[in-house]
Amino acid sequence: MNIQLRFFGVRLIRKLAKWINYKVDFAPTTMMDKGEAKMVYLETLCRRTSYLPGDIVECGLGQGHSFARLAKVGFETKKKLWGFDSFAGFPAPAAEDISSYVVKAGDWGDVNLEMVTSKILALVPEVYLKESTVLTPGFFSDSLSKAPITQIAFLHLDGDLYQSYLDCFVALYDKVVPGGIIAFDECLSGIEYAKYPGAFTAISEFLHGKKVDLCRDLDTGKYYVVKR
Repeated sequence: MNIQLRFFGVRLIRKLAKWINYKVDFAPTTMMDKGEAKMVYLETLCRRTSYLPGDIVECGLGQGHSFARLAKVGFETKKKLWGFDSFAGFPAPAAEDISSYVVKAGDWGDVNLEMVTSKILALVPEVYLKESTVLTPGFFSDSLSKAPITQIAFLHLDGDLYQSYLDCFVALYDKVVPGGIIAFDECLSGIEYAKYPGAFTAISEFLHGKKVDLCRDLDTGKYYVVKR
């Protein structure tokens, strides 16, 4: 069964469950989208790739909470860590991003490098930040193609928007090693999916026909794929 059929099945189950007013296997929204459960999930998932060659990469740093936890894993497993964010907010949204939640260019523009680095330094030594962590500002369409990344073991995508996800896939998918994991923040998971439907559209379109295994974390409702 290809990934689009599996996505269709998941969406159908959710719609049927909603129709009969039955909460089918999803954690509370506060657990799914924020809080310690998500951080533990990302740490655990990232550690699963520690035996693989390749770096740890996050696209879309937000306020830096998840990136700091990935830095903790990177330090402990001696892996290089890359972080990409515009640090200027969203680019212009596409038609695929239209939802009841109004998305506009410049949203999340209050995030800055100092905010992210302070969270990293709360969890890892400064030497790891200086020698093994690369923070790259700029929109994905410009920054990702210039980054000298050769192999990726773990990739966390939190770009929210349709084109942002596509830019990440185009630049980075082929660098993910077999057995590597790509984790999604906005993929059929609660309020994030409702707010940012373009992300799921990009995921579904790009992964169509690709050799990946679709998985879902039971505690957070988050989805990820394992590359074959």
